Order: sequence, then structure tokens, then C-alpha cells
Amino acid sequence: MEVLTQHLDCLQVPTQLSLVKELMPLIASLPRASARTAALAQVWHGVVQADLATRRAVRSGDKAVPGAQLKNVLTEPFVMSIVSGTYTGTGTTALAISRNPTFKEELTAVLIQTLHQHPRALVPVPEHVPHSDQASQQSHDVAIISEGAAYSQCIAELTDWLGSAKIALQGTKACLGWDREAQGGSHACTAVVDLWLQLLQRTLHLSQKLPLGSAAPIAHQGSLSEGLEPALDIRSQVGTLVKSYRASLQELMTQLLVHWKVLSLALKPRALWVAAHHLDLSGRMDGLWSALLNALADLVSGNEAEVDARRAKASMSAAADGQLAAKSNNPFAVPGTDTAGTAPDQAAQAAAMDEGDIEAEGIESALVSLERVTALLTINAAQGISPGMKDIAAKIGDVLRPYSKGSRAGLDTRDRLQRVLKQTQPIATVDLRPLTTQEGPTQNGDTPSEPPVREDPTRLMLSPSWQVNEGYPMAAPASTVLQATKRATRYWPLYNQVQAAVTAAFESQAGASTAVPQDPLDDINSLPGIAEVMSLVTGLVAEPEAGSQEVTAPTDPVRVMVSHTLQPDSRSISFSIELLSRLTADTKGLVLRLSLGGPLIPSTKQPALYKIPVLPVGERVLLHLTCTIGACGPVSIQPFVALPVSMTGEDLSLRCTAYTVPSTALLAPPPLLPPPPHFFHQLASMPYGCHMCGVCTIPGWQGGLALLSNLERSPMARIMLRGLPAQGGFEAAYYGSYWDGSTAGLVVTGQLLPAGSSTPVAEVASNSGRLGDANGNTAISQGSIVCRLTLKSSSMDLLSSVDNAKGAWLSQITRGSMVEGFSCQSLPLAATLPHLHSAVAPLKAAYAVPKTTSLEESGISTDDAVTPSVFEDVLAQEWRRLQAVVV
Repeated sequence: MEVLTQHLDCLQVPTQLSLVKELMPLIASLPRASARTAALAQVWHGVVQADLATRRAVRSGDKAVPGAQLKNVLTEPFVMSIVSGTYTGTGTTALAISRNPTFKEELTAVLIQTLHQHPRALVPVPEHVPHSDQASQQSHDVAIISEGAAYSQCIAELTDWLGSAKIALQGTKACLGWDREAQGGSHACTAVVDLWLQLLQRTLHLSQKLPLGSAAPIAHQGSLSEGLEPALDIRSQVGTLVKSYRASLQELMTQLLVHWKVLSLALKPRALWVAAHHLDLSGRMDGLWSALLNALADLVSGNEAEVDARRAKASMSAAADGQLAAKSNNPFAVPGTDTAGTAPDQAAQAAAMDEGDIEAEGIESALVSLERVTALLTINAAQGISPGMKDIAAKIGDVLRPYSKGSRAGLDTRDRLQRVLKQTQPIATVDLRPLTTQEGPTQNGDTPSEPPVREDPTRLMLSPSWQVNEGYPMAAPASTVLQATKRATRYWPLYNQVQAAVTAAFESQAGASTAVPQDPLDDINSLPGIAEVMSLVTGLVAEPEAGSQEVTAPTDPVRVMVSHTLQPDSRSISFSIELLSRLTADTKGLVLRLSLGGPLIPSTKQPALYKIPVLPVGERVLLHLTCTIGACGPVSIQPFVALPVSMTGEDLSLRCTAYTVPSTALLAPPPLLPPPPHFFHQLASMPYGCHMCGVCTIPGWQGGLALLSNLERSPMARIMLRGLPAQGGFEAAYYGSYWDGSTAGLVVTGQLLPAGSSTPVAEVASNSGRLGDANGNTAISQGSIVCRLTLKSSSMDLLSSVDNAKGAWLSQITRGSMVEGFSCQSLPLAATLPHLHSAVAPLKAAYAVPKTTSLEESGISTDDAVTPSVFEDVLAQEWRRLQAVVV
């Protein structure tokens, strides 16, 4: 399968299209989900690349089509039936699909994610059309021609991607109707529809940025050279295509509102949010406005009608099956002992909790969307009110007024609805009747003022600062109570699996295109060394890796060294135990016993007991033990050496120190780093977490730099790092994964606090550029960085192991640069700073105190002036920025 999927681009057009049609049923028959997503990623990558090549060929006028088009694959009967959920085939393929019901999610999600991660989707749109005043004078200027050609080529490639994304959205829109009803006590996973909405938002944003018209700005500059004519033709074609694509995308959003009742309850909040932020609304009351306001009212009411109908249907079905539990009338009955109502439907309770979370999300989404729509109407009404805008304002009042009073909505919801009604009331009650000549002037001789009246605008315009590019359409349940539901347990595993498969497909294609010939000397250099050959011949293992630790005392007759090697692929750890005699004669009859600690499972069922017949002088014996790590947490091994000497009533065995492997050694960077918004959303949905507070062991802001440098060298990967100069602190986020597949997120927030209440933060920061003296009293004069760490994970075992020993875990992950608690009296102050990491180096310059040369120009008296620090400067800049913000 891997050979077939990785070389699709090497085939001719008919063969490629037919092979893709044959591969889809074969991929559906693969037993493992990872294998299916990997194969689908390769197939969709080849199809998308062929579709883009087809569009480029059509645009350039080539008659030969270089590959299979995306539309042809999506309209293939098998793919259409899978996406729509109506596949009714027979045979082995149907049996495999019945066993793997998530295949439709994988097929759709991989295609959408392939377009998400395509390099063209990440190219920014050029800000303006390149032109020059010298174009009319220097018609053969190579710079002008190349600049115009580059601009035309960029927007043409973006338009090709926009066309492919539009086809993918239209061909997979059936996913919006998946699993409307709650199955098994919870709504289905929404990861696929969230990806669909994200792609829709990205295409809408791109369609707004791409130019619609022709190259008029260049054409008016004078006679263009022949070199610019191809570029102008491309821009004209792009403008026509963008208009068509934008209309199709607007039609997709209109269908979301028209077919509102078909959407799943879990999808409705995000569908409404996307529609309210991206729809092109007109200035007259039409069907689109009616559908939008009806959807708003539906979510504000908490889907009351649909939820009541579902509950009534469930009760009728339970009554028909004889499973309707009666409520107990005994107020003194102990829960679980009364015969009435002893068998509650747990699935129904889980569904009720899930519906409550969806209802809260829907109300918030409806209020935000309503406030945006109201602002859109109010901004356009300031330029003149039309009869259509008055009807819209009146309709908003009619639809929402019942929910702004009474108990049908919460107090906060009613308050926000009343504020919206106050904004639309003047528009809805304005008098638009024209002034007649019979009315004449008023008693004061003034002509009565009229509200500005205009025709209904075809599109309500919004300020550019209100434009929304991306955001929100990602909503895995964040509540701990809902982490066991299907909607939560399926969300992030599916999303991460699809993202990893698509990334691997892009990397494999990029690696194949940039492959270099193999050096013949590589085979020679890969030959085993002398140590490896001796190990194979004698059966003895080579010397263990560096970092061995002695677990015996210097005066013991036998030296015992322990080291370990991790095998993440097999989730195992190999311990190497080395014994070396310190005596002047051979030692006979030694017995080594190993005691295991932590979640270790030995590879053999026999006890870890080794008999060493002879330990020669000056030679060593190597022993190995491989164990599987069964759960998260630190692991340890403690050797006991029984000496060949017996004395009555006395144990002469050597009790060695325990060799411990910390839990942080089992951490590793994730295979794929999510963007910061996705990371924080995933962090919020992780069910288990703990908080730790501590202080850096190095005084001043240099302690924060040392802490961040050590975190950068930890097994966790950085997601975000930025300084907060106004607070003398920073905030950072790190992401890691454990061997069992669980993930962990760490958020660190630090702030520089003075050691004494009379020392201001600015003075603390200005004095913290030097390390302390030999007496270690600088922590009091410089202050310290106080940090708060939030660790969250999807594994309860991981958080339990950390929570049981927070101080030890904190010391391990920070390499001793931070200790738990706030006591500054007994801090083990470091003598030297660790090597500054390159990612942290820019923060050092931000914390430096600038020298102010002229204070008189700022109006500050030099007699009373105090040298301002960087924190005061930043605060002043922030104050000026806030004053300039228009509310």
C-alpha cells in the first residue's frame, strides 16, 4: 500500500484516476487507523497536487491535463457514499467499513487537513498591485516586468488553491449532517466539522483579500510593454474566478442557515459564529436575515424546542419498551435502596450533561454573534437609515424581546439582550416619512430636522478593524465531567492522528523531491567497530553509555555501577549493572539481587537474582535487565550484593543506594507541535491538572532567564515564549508526550517581586543586572522571580506521580533553577548562571535598563527627576496606546 500511494504522481492521467478509485476500498479494509490515515494522506496529497496542476494548465492554455482532478475523485460513487454515510455495499469492503465506522471521519478529515497544511495556504496575499511611475517612461524595465509577473503568479497560485478548497468544501459538506442525535449518551465527535468550518473561514478570508478587478492601476500609467501583457491577462482571469468562488462560499454559509434544523446540536454554535462573522448581509429584510435571526433565537433559547422534542421521544420509546423508571415518593429512602427509580439511565444522564455544555456554548455564541450583527447594522445606520434597515431592526426586536424578559434566559443573557435592543430601538422607531410642503416651518421658523434616508444598501459594510480571519471553530469539551464522553475522547486523538499523517505525507514528498545520491562510503562507514565485533564474538555487551552512577561506598569491597538505556519504541528500559572487585584476590560466590521500584515489569518471570561464580581482580562483570514501563512515574532499581562471608547473627550483604530514573526522562517532544491556539484549547480540555508555585534560585530577573534556559533544554517542546517587561516577568508554554501516548502541557508565568515591601519593582529590576556577593545577600536587595506553573495532562497516572512529589518533579524539570514555595531565606543560590539558551537570549535585551539622556524635552524637572526604568517606559507606552484606542 505504501508503494502504491507514494508514487501516484508517476502515473499517467487515466491510470492515476483509476488507481485512486481502486485504492479507496483497499484503504478502508486496513485494520489499523494509523495505517488508514497514512494511506489517505498520501492519496489526497497526490490528488490535490494533480488538481492544482490541472488548474495551472487550464489557466496557461495547455490542452493536456496533468493529473486527476479533485472533483472527479469526490464524485466517485464509493467516495460519495462514504462521505454522505449512505454506503450499502456488500463483500469484504462492506464488512471492513462496518468494523471501522470511523473511516468516513478519517477520509474527510485528511482531505480537509491536507488543504489546511498545503504550502499555498500559508502564503500571505500581496498587499497591493506593484507599480512604478517610471513604467510609462521605461517600458522595457526588467524590474517592473518581473515584479508584475511575480505578483500575478502569486495571486494565481492562491486562486488555484482557493478553487481546490472550494471543491473540497462542496464535496464534503455532507459531514455537517452526521450524527444529529446523541448516540450512547453523548454527541459524536465534532473534530471533522470543526476542520471543515476552519477551512471555510480560511477560504472566505482569502476570497476577501484577493483582487476582484483587472489591472487598472498599471494600465493607467501609460503604454505597457509586451512583457506585462501576460501578467495582466492572468489578473483578469483571477478576478473572474475569485468572484465566482466568493459567491459559492457565500452560498455554502447560506445553506448552513437554511438547513439549520439538519445540523447537529454540537455543531450549531460554531456554524452560527462563522455565518455571523463572514456573511455578506444586505440592507433589506430578506430570507437570509430571517434565517439568521431564527438561528440566533434558537440558540438563545438553548434549543428549547428541539431538546424538549428529543426528551419526549426518548420517554415514549422507554415507555414502549417498559423501561421508564418511576420516581420514588419516599423522602426517607437511602439512595440506591428504594425499589422505585433504582435503574436510572446513565446514558441519558450523560446526554443531559453533554447537552448542558452545548447549550451554554450556544448561548454565548449567539450573544457574541448578535452583538456583532447589531454593531454592523448600527455602523451602517450612522451613514443613513433605509426602510430595509428599519425593518431589520424591528425584526431583531420582535425575535429577541420575549427572551429579554421573564425567566426563559439567565440574568446575564437578559442584560446583554436588553443592551442590544437599546441599540436597535432608535433605528426601528425612526420616522422615514418625507417632509411635505403643507407642514411648513415650525413656530421658531426652523425647518424640522429629518433623519438621513437612503436606499437599501446591497451590502452592509464593516470597518476593517472588525474583520475576523480565523478563530473559535474548535470546541472539544473542556469540562472534566465530560471527558469520558464520546465527543471528548475522540476529538484530540483523531485531530492529532490526522495532522501527523498529513505532515508525514508532505515531508515524504518533499524528501523525495530533494533526495541526494547516496555516498558509496556510507556503507563502509556503517561497518561495526571493534567493540561491536568483540561483543558479537564473545557474547559480552560493550561498555554501557556514559552517565553511570556508583551506588556503593568508596570503602566497599565491590564497586557497583548502574546505568540505563531507554527504548521508547518498545516502552522498555534496560539497566546495566557493572561489578568490579576492589580486593587483591579473586572473589567467589557473589550473589546479586535487584529490587525494582515503580511501574516496572521484568521481561522474565524469574526473580532478579544473579549468581557470580568468580569475580577476578581488576576485572568487571556486566549484567543486564530489561523491563517494560507499565505506567507513568519514576522507576528505580536497588542492588543487593551478598558477600561470600557468613557470620552468625550479622548480614554482610552490601545494601546499595537506589538508582532512580525520574519521570521526566520518560517525556519526549511530541511528533507534531500544534499551533498556540490549538495547544491552549487542548490544554483546557485535559481532564487532570495541578498547580505549583515556586521561586527561582538565582536572584533578579537573571533567575527567570536561567529557568527558561533549563526549560528549553528539557524534553518538552516550546509552544510559546514572550516577555512581560512591564511586570519584570514572562510567560511560556511547553508541550510533551509520554510513552503511553498521553500528552502533557506546561504553562509557566513569572513575575519579578521585591524582597522587601519598600523596594519598588523598578528599583529591583535596575539593581538585578549583577549577581550577588559572596555572602549571598543579594536575594534581599535584588528580589526574586516568583513563578506559577500549571501542568495538565490526559493521563491520571502522570498527574498522580507528579502530585505525590511536586518538589522533586519541579527540581528535575527545571534542573534545580526553581524550588517549590516562597521562602527566600534558605534558597540554595547558584554561584554561576547556566549557559543562556538562544531562544531566551532576546529577553535579556528586553530587560536591560535604557539610559535616558534628555528629560527637559519631556517637561520633567531635572531637580526632581528620577531615572525611569524600562518598566516605566513600557507602562507609559501602553497608556498612550490605550488612550488612542477608539471604543
